[in-house]
Amino acid sequence: MKNKVIKMFKTLKQFFIAALLSLIITSLIPVPKAYASACEPQGEICFIGWSESRPQDGQTWRSSDNFSTRYCEGDLIQWQIELTDEADQIEFSVAQDQPGSDPTIFRDLRDCSFTELVKDPKMYIGNPNGATQLFQVLGYTSTCEDNGGGNQNTTCDYSDSLNIGQVFKPMSHNSYELQYANSLAEVLDQVKAIEIDIFDSPFGIGGGGSVPGNWFVFHNPTDFPRNNCSGKFLSDCLNDVRQWHEENPEHELVTILIDKKQGWGQKGEQRGPQDLDALIIRILSPNNADIFYEPTDLLEGEGCLQNSEGLSSMRVAAQNNCWGKEGDYKGQFMVIIGGSGPAGGITGNPNPVIAQYVRDTNYNQGLIFACPDVETLEEITGIPKSFDAKTAESVVCDNFIFESMSSSLGEAVRSNNYVSHVGVISPENDCSYSTAVNSYGLSYIGIDNFEIKDWNDGRMKGGYNCEQ
Repeated sequence: MKNKVIKMFKTLKQFFIAALLSLIITSLIPVPKAYASACEPQGEICFIGWSESRPQDGQTWRSSDNFSTRYCEGDLIQWQIELTDEADQIEFSVAQDQPGSDPTIFRDLRDCSFTELVKDPKMYIGNPNGATQLFQVLGYTSTCEDNGGGNQNTTCDYSDSLNIGQVFKPMSHNSYELQYANSLAEVLDQVKAIEIDIFDSPFGIGGGGSVPGNWFVFHNPTDFPRNNCSGKFLSDCLNDVRQWHEENPEHELVTILIDKKQGWGQKGEQRGPQDLDALIIRILSPNNADIFYEPTDLLEGEGCLQNSEGLSSMRVAAQNNCWGKEGDYKGQFMVIIGGSGPAGGITGNPNPVIAQYVRDTNYNQGLIFACPDVETLEEITGIPKSFDAKTAESVVCDNFIFESMSSSLGEAVRSNNYVSHVGVISPENDCSYSTAVNSYGLSYIGIDNFEIKDWNDGRMKGGYNCEQ
């Protein structure tokens, strides 16, 4: 108890000194309106920090001293930039000062940004962009109830304002199986990311009986009935998804992972990458409505297109955080293609099939995002197995093999603004699930129990302390 009181006194003293300095500075320096934040404070002031325009001397990322949010109260932080006429140009991130690696907890904050309140005694600002001078950051905290009224930026459900690459979604694993759900509609009512396994043959790997322009959906060749869809084919499952979509036209962005269990069909068999694109578009968007977030959408915007050789690069676009805002794609779908890792049916390596998809759809012109297996840092920052330098430029999604996951690999994915997936995790509690989200930085985590959807509030938190 005595130690807690001492720590509280030190924190209050730190806050008082920072506030006093701020008052002294602002009283001595006339501050025109242009130097103030563009928005009105929401809630009570919690902390004040000062950031340099570039990393501090001897640092590569950190641009401020530590500040504390330990004794702040509420649900949300409103971040305001003051004492600079560059407030509308500045972006910055926030990390936690911890032994070893310091996890980045918030990325790409701007003046008036809202985030959840994470309590920590040692946080700091880093990676400032758009600043040429010292600037002040103020944090105001409030509750969800105080900030109600329909403004998406001032409610606890603020994922609409985050970029697609920053949002975490539980992904149902094999939820087309009757043992997990009665229908895909039942699943989509709970989670907005699903996995569908597809085979060429009704007998599994190596069998005949394929159908032009379509694929079978099941998990094991001996499964009967094959799935909970209205029929045995991918087209049937997609029809069920479309019916749910038509009944819920304003749904949040839905991600569909196609787990490709076999190689592509031969020429003339109508089971190539373009045929898969055509089937998905025909079923989900029979009127050719633009309801897909696809690779070309990532490439839109100034500074989002080219790599060092001047070639169109999805990786550069992701690294420049060119992902669209989650809330701008209501009623739409994002499709990714991955595999099952060593236990899958593609001779233990799905990457050749995924790389062929990239090549055959002219690299970034297909409907689907490629998500190859990765096991090393070099595969994340360089070239995944079975890819080459050109096809690797179209990889902005990484599929972790469970045994190879690590915080260093996760940080490499997050620092490049890539999305990621792992399947399957069966967490016993909030802590183990949060570890997968935060320590490994995963975007999509496959789970069998799709009804468990509230862990981590459905969004990235950074360095979550499971012992709190």
